[in-house]
Amino acid sequence: MNRIIGLCFFIMFISCSPSPKTPEGLLKMVIKDVASKELEKSYFLKHTTGELREAIDSMSEEEVAKSDLLKSISGTRTKILNETCQGNSCSITYIVSYKSSKQPKVSFSTETKKIAQFEKMEDGWKISKITHLKTFHEANEPINALEEN
Repeated sequence: MNRIIGLCFFIMFISCSPSPKTPEGLLKMVIKDVASKELEKSYFLKHTTGELREAIDSMSEEEVAKSDLLKSISGTRTKILNETCQGNSCSITYIVSYKSSKQPKVSFSTETKKIAQFEKMEDGWKISKITHLKTFHEANEPINALEEN
């Protein structure tokens, strides 16, 4: 009986977890990893193709590490607005929202709307392009955009 219950929980966990085998699963996995881990250049190269991969490949490891500006965020959420697939390519419009606090006193929430383009390769889906549409910041106090981390 315990094995059956354990198997049911395992199946529920697998079915509810985003899979990197789908464009939506890959997108959610990459966003979660970027917000919660220190990633190396090889991670981004593994999950990208096309012009996005070329841009990352032209960066040094130091530049990739320096571009990681999400070290002081929390509460990352991803909302898929639209997904359109045709053949071996997909386009997903999504919103990433998170809270940021550089100091205990100054905190704000951010919502960013983007479009990600995906291409299906032999080894699965890869992100080929990300287009930024708009960003909305909400803060209780003024945000100093020129302040260093």
